Amino acid sequence: MKTRVVEEILGYAVRADGLTACLTEIEAALVKRKRCAWLACINPHSVVQAESDPAFAAALHGADWRVPDGAGIVLASRWLDGRITQRVTGSDIFQGLNERMHEHGGLSCFFLGSTEATLTKIRARLAREYLGVRVAGTYSPPYRRHSARRKLPRCWQPLRRRNPMCCGWA
Repeated sequence: MKTRVVEEILGYAVRADGLTACLTEIEAALVKRKRCAWLACINPHSVVQAESDPAFAAALHGADWRVPDGAGIVLASRWLDGRITQRVTGSDIFQGLNERMHEHGGLSCFFLGSTEATLTKIRARLAREYLGVRVAGTYSPPYRRHSARRKLPRCWQPLRRRNPMCCGWA
């Protein structure tokens, strides 16, 4: 496998090798399915939020893939004479990953978050456009204030029961 190219931006090792390389690595991880792995979209807002939220900062640092999801990250790289030349948005990853999962056939995804109405739209679109992707389930947790994080583990119970190959935040 090709060596991962990353660049340090504001304390985060962010992918600098573009969408295709990132998708290829994620696809390989899904097919091998050795452990849970996840992606964080790094943008100026997430970096600023992480400065005042140590748990969020730890989560960003703990991601298996950190993609430059924001023009501000690309501009910072350019200003620092870095190697990041393009944004890689969460929606780019979502579309590309669904295309690859569809080609494999039988891979599953679980969607967590948002509203039931949005989750229903996601299910319908996947059923129309990506027949090879199985939706293992969805869960719209009740709205909680930012300070109620300790209750978050309950959200993972439906996910664990269905054991999907991929999980997306809606």
